[in-house]
This record gives sequence, C-alpha cells and structure tokens, in this order.
Amino acid sequence: MNVLLITTRSDTGGGPKHVNDLAENIQEYHNNINLFIASPNDKPYAEHYQKFANGFFKLPHRKFSVFSLLKLRKFCKKNKISIVHSHGRGAGIYSRLLFLFRVKIIHTYHGVHKEAGYKDLAKNTIERLLKRFTSALIFVSNSELTTAESVNLTKTGHNHVIANGIDIEKIKHLKSSFNRIALRKSFNIEDNEIILGALTRLDWQKGNDILIKHFSKLLEDQPDKKFKLLIAGEGKEKKSLLKLIFKLQLSSHISLLGSIANPLEFLHAIDVFISASRGEGMPYTLIEALSMERQIVASNVVGHIDLLPEQYLFNLNDFESFSARINDIQKNNCLIDGQKRVIDICDSVKKIISTYQN
Repeated sequence: MNVLLITTRSDTGGGPKHVNDLAENIQEYHNNINLFIASPNDKPYAEHYQKFANGFFKLPHRKFSVFSLLKLRKFCKKNKISIVHSHGRGAGIYSRLLFLFRVKIIHTYHGVHKEAGYKDLAKNTIERLLKRFTSALIFVSNSELTTAESVNLTKTGHNHVIANGIDIEKIKHLKSSFNRIALRKSFNIEDNEIILGALTRLDWQKGNDILIKHFSKLLEDQPDKKFKLLIAGEGKEKKSLLKLIFKLQLSSHISLLGSIANPLEFLHAIDVFISASRGEGMPYTLIEALSMERQIVASNVVGHIDLLPEQYLFNLNDFESFSARINDIQKNNCLIDGQKRVIDICDSVKKIISTYQN
C-alpha cells in the first residue's frame, strides 16, 4: 500500500505534529505501508518527514500552486500512490484535485470554522464542493464533527471521529526523569510565583490578546498573589502582543518566550496551563498538559469541550468566568486524571489505517 500524506505546513503547530506522529508510528509499526510525504521544507518537521518517508515532495507553505499540483501528480504516478491523506484546508485542495487521477482520498480537517465572515463563507463553499471527491472525512473531535455538520461539511456514511493520540508511555518515562525545581530555575521562576503557562501559536485564532487582557485584570483583582504569565510560541501577532503588554504595563509580569525546545519540560515547570483559544480541532498542547497532569483552565470552545469537564472551562470574553476558574483550581488544588482522557497514538493510528483499507 503506497500512501501519500499531504500538509501545507511543516512549522510548529498541531497539524504538522500530527502528521509527524502518524508518519513515525507507521514507519515503526506498519511495514505494509510505503509512506510518502508532501509538505513545505520548513523547520522543525520537514527533516523528520524526510526521515520517515520513502519519498518527499516539496510544497509551498500554505499556498496553492497549479504548477505544484501538476508536479505532485507526476510524483504520485512515479511512486504508484494509491491513497492520498491530506491534513488541513490547503492540503485538502491538492488531495481532492488528485482524485481526478483515480486515487483514494482521505481528508482530516484539523479545525472547522463557522461562517463568521466572507472569508469563512468562501472557504467553506470550496470545502462543500470538494467533499464529494473524498472517500473518508476524519474529524479529530466530536465537537468538530458537530460544527462541520452545522455548515454542511460532512458526508453521510463517510465521517469518522479519530482523536489525536500521543505516546503515553514515552511521556510517562520523560515525566519521571524531570526535576521540577531545576526546570523552574531554568525558566527564571521564583519559589513563591504562581505560573500560568500557555503553549500556543501567536495568531488571532489562539486568543492570546484575550488571555493578556484577562491576566491584567487578574493582577488588579488579586494584588497579594504573585501571578506570572509565560507564553511559549511564535507567530505573526508577536509584535502586536508585545505592544499590548507594554500598553498594559505588564512587562514585568508577562514573558513571551518564543519557541521552546522541549514543551513537556515547560509544562512540568508551570503551575497552571492556560488556553484562551477561539476554537480548536483537538489541541495537542492541551493533550500534553493533561498527560503531564497540570492544573488547567481553558476557553469553552470546540476541541476543549471534548477533553475537559465544565469546571475547567471559562467563557472566552468573560473575565469573571476566567477569574473564578483560576481561583477554584488554586483553592482546591484541582488536578485532572489526564491519563484517562487522552488516547494512545497507536490506537489512533490503527483507526486511521482502517480508513485506508475500507
């Protein structure tokens, strides 16, 4: 079975990580599959893709190109590709057009958005046209499937919910080797500080502007507590977020750390994992925070609601809700048994491969 995975991103993010984990697991445990990957040649994942794949095709970053499509078709023909599995909206355009050349198409959405404006309407209209060329549609959470149904992006008899999985045993082993005191020192955390930490991409969808504004009010409401906010990640909104931090006079309370080498070390060092995302598919950062058994507060949106009980969720634009959740988990030392809420990568991959075979 010759399978091509397509993604138009190989930079830091949940979608590229999912492709990486899928490829690694297939290479290690499913030797009946000859794997090929088409993606941009960006860090950190492109070099890993090339290691796991029998062949690699370079695509432009988050951009559709007719020239690339024609070359990709030749690549598929040369390597006798029978199944194409695309990840994300951009990759889905390439894959569904390859349907014209008689290959089976599997598509994973990694985030479905309601039609809040003309851009969303246009994107979803294209998706509605393309879904007819798809043998299987994979949604990474039940709430994502529900959202897709509301905007007519599903296909009767062809919808599958397969949650993102992680290597649970590997994370358990790493966690047992971490020294929390040493890790907190490495992030310049003082003993009496309460660290709220976000692992995120710095763009509008992730709601970091909302998080910073809520955090500012939290400091005003509770001046006796030494709260500090650490945000790890890169993105196009970095400058605007720095301006917001400066405007609110929070430079001594909020640090933008940029990309970090080991997210699990960061999660082990912080006290509370925070996400103010405006919407998700099935967020890896939250899954990893659960596996590390951190205290968690997250926005009440698609993706989060599949993983967390209501008492850990806050209404996105409601500071009182945010503050109440922070206070509750601090007061009661609330920890979630994350191991019961996450799925092992091997189980997730087996379900994906079943869509290739059916």
